[in-house]
Formats: sequence, structure tokens, C-alpha cells
Amino acid sequence: MIAERHDIARLQSDFYRLQFRKILRWLMVSICIMFILIAAVIYLVLFHPAPQYYANTTEGRILAMPQAK
Repeated sequence: MIAERHDIARLQSDFYRLQFRKILRWLMVSICIMFILIAAVIYLVLFHPAPQYYANTTEGRILAMPQAK
């Protein structure tokens, strides 16, 4: 009777331990992905290309305007 309870308790303990480790792995993966995305956003904000401007003629042609310095 007591041995049966110990077996059940051990099985429950093993189950919760395995589930905790699996969730912990997914949490670590999601944190790594989050840091990669944050770094990508910071890179895009700091190193965005200069905007290019275009002009139209009355005939409908598109002309690239030179960059102002």
C-alpha cells in the first residue's frame, strides 16, 4: 500500500520534472529569438539607407533627384 503511493508519487515527480525541463527549453529558445529580433530592429533603426527622391516631368517621366550634401 505504501509502496504503491511511493510509486505514484515518483511517477508524478518524474512527469512534472520532464515537463518543466521541456518548458524551460522552449523558454530559452524563445528568449534567444527575442534577442535576435531586438538586435535586428536596432540594426534597421541605426543603419537605414538614405531616402531617394524622384521628380516627375509634365510628360510623366520620372527623374532621380541628386542627393543633397
